[in-house]
Amino acid sequence: MKISKIEVIPLTMPHYKPVKTSRGVWGTEFAYVRITTDKGIVGIGDAGHPKPTHYAETVEGMMGLIHNHIAPQLLGEDPMNIEKIIQKMDDIVCWNWIAKTGIDNALYDVVGKALNVPAYNLLGGLVYEKIPLGWLVVIDDRDKMAKEAKEAVDAGFHNVKIKVGLGKPTEDIENVRAIREAVGPKVPIQVDANQAWTPADAISTIKKLEKFDLLGVESPVPDWDIIGLAKVHHSVDVPVIADEAARSIEGAINVIRHDAADMFVLHISKAGGLFKCKQYLSIAEAAGMPVILGLMAGAGLENCANAHLGASTEWCGKANHHCFGPLQMFGGYDTKHIEEGNKDVIWGQPAKIEGGFLYVPKKPGLGAELNENQVKKFLTKGKEILVCEAK
Repeated sequence: MKISKIEVIPLTMPHYKPVKTSRGVWGTEFAYVRITTDKGIVGIGDAGHPKPTHYAETVEGMMGLIHNHIAPQLLGEDPMNIEKIIQKMDDIVCWNWIAKTGIDNALYDVVGKALNVPAYNLLGGLVYEKIPLGWLVVIDDRDKMAKEAKEAVDAGFHNVKIKVGLGKPTEDIENVRAIREAVGPKVPIQVDANQAWTPADAISTIKKLEKFDLLGVESPVPDWDIIGLAKVHHSVDVPVIADEAARSIEGAINVIRHDAADMFVLHISKAGGLFKCKQYLSIAEAAGMPVILGLMAGAGLENCANAHLGASTEWCGKANHHCFGPLQMFGGYDTKHIEEGNKDVIWGQPAKIEGGFLYVPKKPGLGAELNENQVKKFLTKGKEILVCEAK
């Protein structure tokens, strides 16, 4: 079996409400990857929104990189040789993990379909049937934030993550206070500053937040400031969670070496795909650091990959995860209305969310197929599908 065609599909899918952070608003543009083999097997992958403010990648850059540099070098390769292809991509271009993740995910989809097994069987086998999820409360009117947090907990979500750092620390403190009062004393609360604070401001603010019994504080300082992150870690009693500072395997090792955090947030795209995520998780386990699986603001296809990764990794049982992208995009606290309304660019929601749990798809590969009518509907205006094909 050989790769005969690689397509990059530009899509725009607006979220039902803006997700505001101290690092800007989540975007709505995506680049899906479709790989076709000479045996007629088709695999699809989505790396989520590239968040250029965080990862220095854009949809336009991803599309050009894949179409002009990566795809021509992968035509004729056997998709079964995933490690070889991952290494080949790294040889072609450094970093650009998000662009590479689209390829990686599509490869696992192809191989799973070729072998007639779910992707989790390619990643170590099924450990968990379902994955517990937390809920994200974005910065908004305080009463609305508290109401949403309570609704999410009532719907079954296991903890609440609150965005902070957009305004004054006093406003963040009052937001957390309101949400703690709304959800009660037993629901774990995590805050995410998205790199907004200096080390001194982080230490001061976190100390004032300690009374709310926080699960952890994510990304308190800029990602480049590992020394500052370590200073915060050693100065507060609340666990510190590294996200952008550990956006790759190399970053995770750097955080561990500096004893700069207690936990990690891992987006599949941050590490460069499912293959490298398994390595990342092994490193975190060796260091005794729990890992929270995150999202890149994507829809159901990205969440299929999240589900397979979490379901196939024992160490992922140490935390609740934040794989709720379809809900951030289409609204609601479960995926039933998304599936019934065919709202996504895939058919149904094979990685369904119900009662605060993400359920792993059981069909071959990632478990999803593109709905071509929806692809046409969401195709980004002014852009076209880029096709690299063997001649």
